[in-house]
Amino acid sequence: MAADRALRTAPALAPAIACAIALSIVLRGILARMGWTDFQIYVFTPDNFDTLGCGALLAYFWVHRRDKVVALRRTAFAAGVLALAAMLLVRQPVLSAALMATPTALIGLWFVARAAEGFRGVMGFAMSFPPSVYLGRISYGIYVYHFFAPAVLKPLFDRYHIRDGGVTFGLICFGVTVSVASLSWFVLERPFLLLKPPFRSAGPSHGPAVLAGADRD
Repeated sequence: MAADRALRTAPALAPAIACAIALSIVLRGILARMGWTDFQIYVFTPDNFDTLGCGALLAYFWVHRRDKVVALRRTAFAAGVLALAAMLLVRQPVLSAALMATPTALIGLWFVARAAEGFRGVMGFAMSFPPSVYLGRISYGIYVYHFFAPAVLKPLFDRYHIRDGGVTFGLICFGVTVSVASLSWFVLERPFLLLKPPFRSAGPSHGPAVLAGADRD
């Protein structure tokens, strides 16, 4: 019964997701005009509906419109490149705030869709290269902790006159972030993930069985 209800509501999902994506872009522009800082805009949850929505849109197409995934992927990539070009060429603060994460979200949709189909050649080798796989495994920790690395390391940078934004600055921040994310993975995240029992998808339309375990990335 729940499955039937889900099938009936599925056609309305794509327009709803598209509206949420558009809403986040408009909302960021409005808040920028009101004087919110980039950080305040970035951390306000409704302002991230485009990044969340792109993932939801890909999931919807993958389940309900598999024949249109390639078209969605190509459209997202083109739109992402155009949004990025607009930000770089126009250089208007409100526009930059409005489009803040949109290029990343759209190009990310393309990348995830391509990865789901399987990369070949040089890209396939790069994605299966052990360091790449490891960084993917701890990527959530990298995402979380990279915000704090520059602030925590600021006394060190000031003492040794390391320029903010320089190559040395970036390498140190990256090294510390990866180290902390690795510690977080082994001490905090992995033990919790090992508590989750494996689960299987509900039906054949969802693809092969998915195992949710810490060592099944």
